Amino acid sequence: MYSEGGTALPVQVSWDTSNPDTRDRELKGLLKACTYCNVKEGWLLTTEEEEIITLNGIQVTVKPMWKWLLEG
Repeated sequence: MYSEGGTALPVQVSWDTSNPDTRDRELKGLLKACTYCNVKEGWLLTTEEEEIITLNGIQVTVKPMWKWLLEG
């Protein structure tokens, strides 16, 4: 996915990240993609969770998929 202006925007999708192991796995993969793309932002789309997390200088927006779809 690309953000406005053509910059890569890594997106990870997970049904549920309430399990700490799942959450860690999904965030680790997203951070690796952000590092690979040399960007400081990524999104984690879920069913209901919503928050903003900053890890290793990368901002991760956690957002429900339905909300993301309605914004588009």
